[in-house]
Amino acid sequence: MIAAASQPATIVASDVVKTFGSGRNRHRALDGVSLTVSAGKSIGIVGESGSGKSTFARILCGLDIPSGGSVSMTGLPVERILAYSNRRRMLRSIVQFVAQDTNSSFDPRLRVIDGLRTPLRVIRGITGKDAETRIEDLLITLELDPSLANRFPDQLSGGQRQRVALARSLVVQPRILVCDEVVSALDVSVQGSVLNVLKKYVREHDAGLVFVSHGLPATAFISDEIVVMHNGRIVEHGSTQQVIEQPKDNYTRTLLDAYVGPGTADHESRSRDLERAS
Repeated sequence: MIAAASQPATIVASDVVKTFGSGRNRHRALDGVSLTVSAGKSIGIVGESGSGKSTFARILCGLDIPSGGSVSMTGLPVERILAYSNRRRMLRSIVQFVAQDTNSSFDPRLRVIDGLRTPLRVIRGITGKDAETRIEDLLITLELDPSLANRFPDQLSGGQRQRVALARSLVVQPRILVCDEVVSALDVSVQGSVLNVLKKYVREHDAGLVFVSHGLPATAFISDEIVVMHNGRIVEHGSTQQVIEQPKDNYTRTLLDAYVGPGTADHESRSRDLERAS
């Protein structure tokens, strides 16, 4: 049995390897990556495009299976969880994934409201008036007009679809939320609102958050810890303050310099500059 959603939820990735292709076209996207994600903890994963961070995020959720190493959730290997439909439903009540590509994450034949009702009914067993109220309240929280729920995905802007994708995950109140570039398509003013919604959700539900992004300001704002990935490996992992103010790896320094300028001797000024950027 998987632990109930009300009990502590933990994802443990150990020495995860992921390869794509074969022969000369073989590419190792992840090379021995380990991380523990627990309810109540916010972890930011940063790195350039191609660093492996999005692949790792999908593996943490059980959407992809590693080529090597292991991933367990609440003590069970993810492969065993995915082998049974009832366990899959429980998995989705524990962890939810919000993808960057909203174009492919919606069924174009379904209205927004249908896409929000379904996870509530299947995962939480909530229907009728209770479901409508929860959906409406969540859309308002995400600064979306509830009337948008009657539209089809292709009738929404990219920013609106991204917030609806977030709503679809939050509506079931997961214990751990994994977000892949969820604010990249949003205007700056809306980015701040969405980040605040995520922070509030983590605080009020004692939930875990994995925030994948190439942007350090937003990541520093929302995360307790930061993981820096480069070429499929974790090159640095520490508290947000430590990583920003006292980076140990040259690659981390390069990322920081892109935002606050090279050669910043005053470590505290790095934090101030990133706070202003977010």
